[in-house]
Amino acid sequence: MFLVLTIGDIAVFILASNATGSVMIGVALAMMMLVFGQIPITDTLVARNTPEHWRARAYSVKYVLSFVVAATVVPVISRLHGSTAGDGFTTLFLICAACATAIAFAVALLPSPRPAVAITAGE
Repeated sequence: MFLVLTIGDIAVFILASNATGSVMIGVALAMMMLVFGQIPITDTLVARNTPEHWRARAYSVKYVLSFVVAATVVPVISRLHGSTAGDGFTTLFLICAACATAIAFAVALLPSPRPAVAITAGE
């Protein structure tokens, strides 16, 4: 599911780089649904792959990194938009598509889920 959402991200970011008007509203809606749809998946990956005694620390690091990146990105977007002669959002969405492509490759390298172990009545 994570890979499907990430590939969808690539498509909508590329569409957003050229969209305007009401088409952009639809693309932006799809973009937000795909991006925010990945949050519970990443939280599940952390929960399943982190030992219980480290889980709170792992979530803390994840959220601190999220806040740091979010605080850093706003001024970067402002400078990017101001420095590219009105083409800043096209460049921004293409950068987002490139990042989504890198994430898709990383997701494709994740190990397959382990099958659940059945517990019999005698155990």
